[in-house]
Amino acid sequence: DTVFIAEKNDRVLRLFPYKSKFYMDENEYHWEDGVTLEMSDERGLSWWHFPKNPIIWDLLEAVKFNTIDVDGFINGLISEEE
Repeated sequence: DTVFIAEKNDRVLRLFPYKSKFYMDENEYHWEDGVTLEMSDERGLSWWHFPKNPIIWDLLEAVKFNTIDVDGFINGLISEEE
């Protein structure tokens, strides 16, 4: 999976999705999707995790949207049609 990394003011932020197994019984489980936002050192060792919050999912989607330049892609398609 992809880990998005941002450095600011000598801090490293890491944002990434994950899957974890949630056991309902000894042989019964389902997978849960989650997302983590954490502060880490330059080696990627976690120092602190931000509390779970639905807004972190929105942050992940915004980072993906901007990373792959969706706006630029759509604008390129529109300008080709003109």
